[in-house]
Amino acid sequence: LNAEPVITAAFYFDLALRSFLAIKEMISDGAWKKNNVTNYISCDDYDGKNSPKRMNLNLRKYLSKESTETPTYGPISVTYNGQSYMEFQMQISAVGVREGASDKSTTLGTWPAGFDNNLTLVEPQ
Repeated sequence: LNAEPVITAAFYFDLALRSFLAIKEMISDGAWKKNNVTNYISCDDYDGKNSPKRMNLNLRKYLSKESTETPTYGPISVTYNGQSYMEFQMQISAVGVREGASDKSTTLGTWPAGFDNNLTLVEPQ
Protein backbone atom coordinates (compact mmCIF):
# COMPACT_ATOMS: atom_id res chain seq x y z
CA LEU A 1 0.00 0.00 0.00
CA ASN A 2 2.69 2.48 -0.88
CA ALA A 3 1.16 3.81 -4.12
CA GLU A 4 -0.02 7.38 -4.43
CA PRO A 5 -2.58 8.47 -3.54
CA VAL A 6 -2.86 6.11 -0.57
CA ILE A 7 -6.67 6.10 -0.75
CA THR A 8 -6.52 4.71 -4.31
CA ALA A 9 -4.02 2.03 -3.27
CA ALA A 10 -6.31 1.00 -0.40
CA PHE A 11 -9.33 0.78 -2.73
CA TYR A 12 -7.53 -1.46 -5.24
CA PHE A 13 -6.04 -3.57 -2.45
CA ASP A 14 -9.56 -4.22 -1.08
CA LEU A 15 -10.91 -4.94 -4.57
CA ALA A 16 -8.10 -7.41 -5.36
CA LEU A 17 -8.39 -9.15 -1.97
CA ARG A 18 -12.16 -9.47 -2.30
CA SER A 19 -11.76 -10.86 -5.84
CA PHE A 20 -9.18 -13.44 -4.74
CA LEU A 21 -11.36 -14.55 -1.83
CA ALA A 22 -14.42 -14.82 -4.10
CA ILE A 23 -12.52 -17.00 -6.58
CA LYS A 24 -11.12 -19.11 -3.73
CA GLU A 25 -14.67 -19.76 -2.52
CA MET A 26 -15.82 -20.55 -6.07
CA ILE A 27 -13.05 -23.15 -6.30
CA SER A 28 -14.02 -24.60 -2.89
CA ASP A 29 -17.70 -24.78 -3.92
CA GLY A 30 -16.83 -26.42 -7.24
CA ALA A 31 -18.35 -23.53 -9.24
CA TRP A 32 -15.00 -22.74 -10.87
CA LYS A 33 -14.44 -26.22 -12.34
CA LYS A 34 -18.14 -26.84 -13.07
CA ASN A 35 -18.16 -23.78 -15.36
CA ASN A 36 -15.14 -24.94 -17.37
CA VAL A 37 -12.89 -22.17 -16.08
CA THR A 38 -9.96 -24.57 -16.05
CA ASN A 39 -10.12 -24.83 -19.87
CA TYR A 40 -7.29 -22.51 -20.87
CA ILE A 41 -5.50 -21.77 -24.12
CA SER A 42 -2.08 -20.21 -24.49
CA CYS A 43 -1.54 -16.73 -25.90
CA ASP A 44 0.22 -18.30 -28.89
CA ASP A 45 -2.86 -20.46 -29.64
CA TYR A 46 -5.37 -17.62 -29.28
CA ASP A 47 -6.61 -16.33 -32.65
CA GLY A 48 -9.45 -14.04 -31.55
CA LYS A 49 -12.11 -16.64 -32.37
CA ASN A 50 -11.28 -19.50 -30.02
CA SER A 51 -12.03 -18.08 -26.56
CA PRO A 52 -13.01 -20.80 -24.07
CA LYS A 53 -16.73 -20.72 -23.28
CA ARG A 54 -17.56 -19.98 -19.66
CA MET A 55 -21.27 -20.35 -19.12
CA ASN A 56 -23.06 -19.35 -15.91
CA LEU A 57 -19.92 -18.17 -14.14
CA ASN A 58 -21.44 -15.88 -11.50
CA LEU A 59 -18.50 -14.00 -9.95
CA ARG A 60 -20.83 -11.22 -8.78
CA LYS A 61 -22.70 -13.71 -6.55
CA TYR A 62 -19.46 -14.50 -4.73
CA LEU A 63 -18.26 -10.86 -4.66
CA SER A 64 -21.59 -9.85 -3.09
CA LYS A 65 -21.21 -12.20 -0.12
CA GLU A 66 -20.17 -10.76 3.22
CA SER A 67 -16.41 -10.85 3.65
CA THR A 68 -14.70 -11.95 6.85
CA GLU A 69 -11.77 -9.64 6.04
CA THR A 70 -11.76 -6.12 7.47
CA PRO A 71 -11.50 -3.71 4.53
CA THR A 72 -8.53 -1.35 4.32
CA TYR A 73 -10.54 1.39 2.62
CA GLY A 74 -14.17 0.50 3.15
CA PRO A 75 -16.92 -1.95 2.20
CA ILE A 76 -17.61 -2.45 -1.51
CA SER A 77 -21.19 -2.68 -2.78
CA VAL A 78 -21.42 -4.91 -5.87
CA THR A 79 -24.73 -4.23 -7.59
CA TYR A 80 -24.33 -4.87 -11.33
CA ASN A 81 -21.79 -4.14 -14.06
CA GLY A 82 -20.66 -0.53 -13.92
CA GLN A 83 -22.64 0.22 -10.78
CA SER A 84 -20.36 -0.97 -7.99
CA TYR A 85 -19.09 1.49 -5.40
CA MET A 86 -17.55 1.90 -1.96
CA GLU A 87 -20.09 2.17 0.84
CA PHE A 88 -19.68 5.25 2.98
CA GLN A 89 -21.76 8.10 4.35
CA MET A 90 -20.80 11.76 4.28
CA GLN A 91 -21.90 14.16 6.97
CA ILE A 92 -22.43 17.78 5.90
CA SER A 93 -21.70 20.31 8.64
CA ALA A 94 -21.55 24.05 9.07
CA VAL A 95 -18.44 25.02 10.99
CA GLY A 96 -18.15 28.30 12.85
CA VAL A 97 -14.70 29.91 12.88
CA ARG A 98 -13.57 32.43 15.46
CA GLU A 99 -10.09 33.93 15.59
CA GLY A 100 -8.77 31.43 13.04
CA ALA A 101 -10.03 28.30 14.81
CA SER A 102 -13.27 26.34 14.60
CA ASP A 103 -15.43 26.91 17.65
CA LYS A 104 -18.65 25.07 16.79
CA SER A 105 -20.04 22.58 14.32
CA THR A 106 -23.66 21.99 13.35
CA THR A 107 -24.72 18.92 11.38
CA LEU A 108 -26.78 19.95 8.36
CA GLY A 109 -27.39 16.55 6.81
CA THR A 110 -26.02 13.27 5.50
CA TRP A 111 -25.49 11.66 2.12
CA PRO A 112 -24.93 7.89 1.73
CA ALA A 113 -22.71 7.02 -1.24
CA GLY A 114 -24.54 5.52 -4.18
CA PHE A 115 -25.99 6.39 -7.55
CA ASP A 116 -29.57 7.10 -6.56
CA ASN A 117 -29.19 8.24 -2.95
CA ASN A 118 -30.54 11.58 -1.82
CA LEU A 119 -29.14 14.16 0.54
CA THR A 120 -31.01 14.04 3.85
CA LEU A 121 -31.12 17.39 5.64
CA VAL A 122 -31.65 17.73 9.39
CA GLU A 123 -33.88 20.77 8.80
CA PRO A 124 -35.01 20.92 5.14
CA GLN A 125 -36.07 24.59 5.36
